This record gives sequence, C-alpha cells and structure tokens, in this order.
Amino acid sequence: MKKILLFVTVLSFLVQSQAQSLFNAVLDPGQDGGGNRTGTGSGTFTLNGTALTFSISYSGLSANSTGAHIHGPAAPGVNASVMYDLTPFGFTPGTTAGTISGTIPDFFSNPSSTLANLEAGLDYVNIHNTAFPGGEIRGQITGVPEPSTLAMLALGGAGLIFSMRPKNT
Repeated sequence: MKKILLFVTVLSFLVQSQAQSLFNAVLDPGQDGGGNRTGTGSGTFTLNGTALTFSISYSGLSANSTGAHIHGPAAPGVNASVMYDLTPFGFTPGTTAGTISGTIPDFFSNPSSTLANLEAGLDYVNIHNTAFPGGEIRGQITGVPEPSTLAMLALGGAGLIFSMRPKNT
C-alpha cells in the first residue's frame, strides 16, 4: 500500500511539473544551419495567464539584422511560419547586437500558438540578417522547471528508492 501511495505522489508531482510558466531560449548559429553564421543570443520568457513577457538579447551577427520573430510550431531544425514579429518590442533593424523586450498580452491569439506547443518546446526565436535572410541565429523556447518542483521530484524519487530497499528481518 505504501508503494502505491508513493507512486501516486510522485506521479502527481510529474504532472504538476508540466504546467510551466518560465521558459528560456539559447540562440546560436547551429540551430539555424551553421556555416559562417557568428551570432549568439539568449532569452527569458514568463507566461502569466495568456500574457508572455520576454527579454531577448543578441550580439555578434555577421551582418546587419533585418528581422526578429517568434516562429512555430516546429521541432528543432524544422522551419515554421512567423507567429509574432518582434519589431514592436524594440527590435531595431540594421544592427548586429541588441535587446528586445516586452509583453505579448494574449500570446495564444495566434491560431498557431498553443500552450501545448509552448510547453513542448515547439516555438522558437529567430534573428534574420542580410547575409542569412532565413535566419542567422535561432533558439527553441524551452520550459524551465521551478526549483520547488525539482525539489519535490527529488524527494519523491528518494522516497521511492527508500521504499524499495530490502527489509532486514
């Protein structure tokens, strides 16, 4: 009975960990095809209800930027349509470095944008430039488990291991 109770507890923590609200992206040339691409970047994203707040920074592009977007849904290495143009959020075309930040009030207003796709890492940020119109750097938006969730999973796993050890008689 104890093992069943422990299993149900661990399972509930796993289910709760899927409801993520913090995300990040690491933008690099390898995700956009490699070659002579040189830029790098990173982004943090917070989902609060349906509002997605983000801050993305990039630098070292091989040519002047022409666009920045959130695309999706697509697995890593697969291209998808633009869901959101980031120009209204401080993206400045013609630069090789910059910061883009803001809030998309209803992130799910685009039919291609769903909570399931976001949580599955199927949305991505892409910075385009004159040398690479399809994109110089790209980063999949992936969930970041909250520290409390990780702690609960560790405790549940330790309890499961402890309950399965042989009993001394």
